[in-house]
Amino acid sequence: EALETMPTIGQVHVTRTIENSGYSWTVTFLTNVGDVPELVPNNAGLLGPYPAVDVRTLFQGEEPDNYMAYTVEASTENTNSFVLPQLTTGTEYFVRVLATSDVGDGEYSASDPVSLTPAGEPDAPSVVTLETYTRDSLLVTYDEDADANGEAVTDYTITWDRDPEFG
Repeated sequence: EALETMPTIGQVHVTRTIENSGYSWTVTFLTNVGDVPELVPNNAGLLGPYPAVDVRTLFQGEEPDNYMAYTVEASTENTNSFVLPQLTTGTEYFVRVLATSDVGDGEYSASDPVSLTPAGEPDAPSVVTLETYTRDSLLVTYDEDADANGEAVTDYTITWDRDPEFG
């Protein structure tokens, strides 16, 4: 928690493991990832026969491809909403929200459900042909190539009518 009070740190996850005669702490940045200023520890309060602090970068963090963040002004309503724009149909997205005040950032809350995939109605099949099959039936043939727009096509519905305005 002490790290998170620093303005350039953001949210972190800290784990402590026993190592030889002391401890090792691993700090994972959950926000403010990427090139952050190196931590400069103050070892004045350390105890033990050979107290020391060593700061190393184990993995250089970076924002994921297509990472997006929007700041939405707080409202007086109990519920607020925001439309996530320009998403790719058929691609899974994960969403989380945190509250910010003059004191700093709160914890993230994951959405429920944790992820969703934007999808739309499938496009029309590209080729539909009609031919005489028997003296009292017609044969409809179609390519099952409709763009699913993010969700699997489950059915094709064939309808017919005798009205010339139908088609």
